[in-house]
Amino acid sequence: MTGSTQYSGDNQNEMAQGYRIWLQSATKLGGSPVWEPYEKALREYGNKVCRPDSVVVPHGVSDRHEKQRMFHYFSYLNQGLIIENAIRAEKEGYDGFCLHCAEDPARKELKNVVDIPITQLAETMMHMACQLGNKFSFLVYENILLLRCSELVWEYGLRDRFVKPVMFSIVHEDLPQKYLSNPEPLLKIIAPAARKMVEEGAEVLVPTCGCLSLACALNNIREIEGMPIIDATAVAIKMTEMLIDLKKLGLKRSSVNLSLQPSKEELAEARRIYLKQG
Repeated sequence: MTGSTQYSGDNQNEMAQGYRIWLQSATKLGGSPVWEPYEKALREYGNKVCRPDSVVVPHGVSDRHEKQRMFHYFSYLNQGLIIENAIRAEKEGYDGFCLHCAEDPARKELKNVVDIPITQLAETMMHMACQLGNKFSFLVYENILLLRCSELVWEYGLRDRFVKPVMFSIVHEDLPQKYLSNPEPLLKIIAPAARKMVEEGAEVLVPTCGCLSLACALNNIREIEGMPIIDATAVAIKMTEMLIDLKKLGLKRSSVNLSLQPSKEELAEARRIYLKQG
C-alpha cells in the first residue's frame, strides 16, 4: 500500500502500486437489513473494478434520518457525518476518498478538510458522460433527486449538454431488495423512459442514485437504445485511482480563490471553536 510518499520519477513501479480507497455511502450501512445486499454488492463490485492490488472499503454514515433527502437541514447534518469520515479516512492512511452518492453532498467542504484526493459521484459521471456523447440525461425515479441533481448540472456548468429527463417510478428502499439481482423488472421500468429521452436528444444516461447504477452494472444493463449508462461505481473508483496517480506526479487541487485551502492549524482552530475538538 502507498502512504503519503511523493512520486519522484525514479521508481516507475511506484505508479503501479495499489491504493486503499474509502468508498463513502450517504446511507447507513452495517446493521440495516434493507441495505445489506447493497453493501455486499458495493464491496464485491468495488474490489472487482479497482486495480488488482488496490482495496476498496465501503463505509456508511453512523446515523441517518429516513427523510434525509427531503430537507436541506437534514442533508446538512448528514454531510457532517460524511466530512468526519473523510477526516478519519486520511488519518487511517487511505489514499483516496470516493463519495458514492449522486447528490454530491459536502462537495466543497470535503476538499477543505483533507489533502487526499476526493471524488464526487455526480460530478464525475456528468463529465464522463460528456466524453461519451454530446448530451446526457438522467435515470431518475424521484422528483427530489431530479431537483437536487439538476442543480448540480447548473453548478458544474453543463446545462447546454443536458436534456430534460423522463422520470420513472421505483421505491428507493426496493432497489437493494428487488433489483440488484433481478434485471428484467428493472429494465422493463427504465427502458420506456430511456426511449423518450433518445427522442429528446439524449445520448448518454447518468443514474441519479449510486444503488440504481450498481443494479444496472451488476445486471449488465450497460446501454438502452444505443445510449451508454454510466457505471457510477466503476467510473468513480477509476477516477479516484487516477487522481491519486496524478497527485504523485505533482498535479494537485487548486488552493486559490473559491478553492482556497485552510492550513492545518486554521482547520484545527475552527474545529475547536465550532465542534470543541481538534
